[in-house]
Amino acid sequence: MAKLKRAGYATAVPIVSSDVMAALAAIDEYLASDSGEIVPPGWHTAADLATARGLSYTRLTQILRPLVTNGVFEMRKFRIRQNQILRPVNHYRPVKQNGKTDSAA
Repeated sequence: MAKLKRAGYATAVPIVSSDVMAALAAIDEYLASDSGEIVPPGWHTAADLATARGLSYTRLTQILRPLVTNGVFEMRKFRIRQNQILRPVNHYRPVKQNGKTDSAA
């Protein structure tokens, strides 16, 4: 640590142009305001469906996997904020058949 102080690194202040500072401020403002995508009505996470059905998350995902493969449910990832982090989270909804939504969900 003494070597850094003698070399002047501990007291050095980086010089940043106003353009860079404005860009960083814009990024900070965007990140502070971004709460993720708006999930349309009818889309639910596996955790929501598991809670509604009284099943564990793991069991429900085991049930959903073949239903998505066979076209009974569709899956789409939406970016939602979880614990201050934007994460892509799988959302599911039943596929509409003959103009009606499947009542399985």
